[in-house]
Amino acid sequence: MEESQLELEEKQWGSIVADKVFSLYKSLPKKGKPQGREVTVLAAFLLSSPSQDTEVIALGTGTKCIGRSKLTHIGNIVNDSHAEIIARRALLRFFYAEIQCLNDNNGFQNSVFESELDGSGGIKYKIQAGWKLHLWGCFT
Repeated sequence: MEESQLELEEKQWGSIVADKVFSLYKSLPKKGKPQGREVTVLAAFLLSSPSQDTEVIALGTGTKCIGRSKLTHIGNIVNDSHAEIIARRALLRFFYAEIQCLNDNNGFQNSVFESELDGSGGIKYKIQAGWKLHLWGCFT
């Protein structure tokens, strides 16, 4: 059975995304990465622009969660170190930095965000039209 054009494009998209994530991961120092037979989970958030340019904006690895006896609610211990959680934390840092640039530069031209006033006079931020956020993950 012949693959449809959409299925072929989805496979190409997946390869492009995987290549970008693995390229960034491999460029990082060995410290903290699995060695030998060790494995981990790798997760990444990517942004794609209206022109389909794709950029890795957050990356995380990990498979651990501390035991219930060590849980704390005061913020001095990382409770969950799964790859998706670490990548989400990096994503939030990226978002905060983008919003800070948008505010500091009165409409940062290259930001993925745009701002608008909400009904109560506050400012609301949203990703600009045409941009898409993607979550990617695998075992390494």
